[in-house]
Amino acid sequence: MRENYFLAVISEICMRMNDPHAKYMVALPAHKDFVNKVLNLPQLAKQKLDVNFIFGRKIEEGIYHLYLLKQS
Repeated sequence: MRENYFLAVISEICMRMNDPHAKYMVALPAHKDFVNKVLNLPQLAKQKLDVNFIFGRKIEEGIYHLYLLKQS
């Protein structure tokens, strides 16, 4: 299920990339499956997409930790 969701997110961001000067980011839950999928993207895909990923985890009601994984 998470793989389908991840592929849908990547597909949607690709379809919406229409500004060559914009910086695109994707936010996902800080689940190990999502983190691993991002880390295991092929280097060429990372370079071409040039998308940063934000992972969020709820700490308590109204408080979240956000983690930025910046692609290089």
